[in-house]
Amino acid sequence: MRTAIELYHASFDRLKLSSRLIGAGLWEKKYGFTWGRIASLTQIVMFLALHVWTGYKYRENALEMLESQSLICTGVALMIKYFTMIRNRDPVRELTGNIERETYTKYQETSNEYPVVLKYGRVLYIAGHIMIGGYFGSLFIIWINPLIMYFTEGRVMLLFFCEIPYVDWTVNRGYWITVTLQLAFYITGTCGLILVDYLCAYLTINGSLYVDILRFHLNELSELLAEPGYQMRSSPDIIEKVNYKWRICLVEHQHIVE
Repeated sequence: MRTAIELYHASFDRLKLSSRLIGAGLWEKKYGFTWGRIASLTQIVMFLALHVWTGYKYRENALEMLESQSLICTGVALMIKYFTMIRNRDPVRELTGNIERETYTKYQETSNEYPVVLKYGRVLYIAGHIMIGGYFGSLFIIWINPLIMYFTEGRVMLLFFCEIPYVDWTVNRGYWITVTLQLAFYITGTCGLILVDYLCAYLTINGSLYVDILRFHLNELSELLAEPGYQMRSSPDIIEKVNYKWRICLVEHQHIVE
């Protein structure tokens, strides 16, 4: 059975891999433009430009124009999140480092808090499996409609309605050029969504972990306060434990507020 720190590292490695694949470089010491960022930026610009061009091409047909714009809002939202993350990567890196140091590294198997940390480590790990499986599973789903239309009606369809200028996708070569580019868009976008959404889940789950650890320590503090040695002020050892636990709770509360 995996330990909490092993589950955490497995989950965090997914974030680092998705960041590396789209060139975000959130946990790398590379600033400015890199080849990965240039490639991702190029795909973002091409994705938006081709959708705008396709919409303009079919502007006389309202249904086809709306169909061509079905993914453009998702692309714009992902672009905003992508550039926001790159701009704030130092705070993100610092926050993730604090989470690992203050929870998973601090509370090992021998600590009383370990069951709480292990529970959230498992939740984070399972959430990653579900999220990645769901996003990449959608890649199979977008193939279903073109396959159904091809085998039932003999009609060729794109993965999504987005054309390339001067490329006729109704012929065999043009079709595979268009589909290959669409597939690249989709995989890059999926990696970006995994990075953004899993990072949000990562911060939310570990934020809840901070709260549960604080609650655990508050319960310990309440038990110490109920000790007769503290009530009668007859045990310096218990009084010292109460003061120590109180300081810990104050520090953890401050971390949660921040």
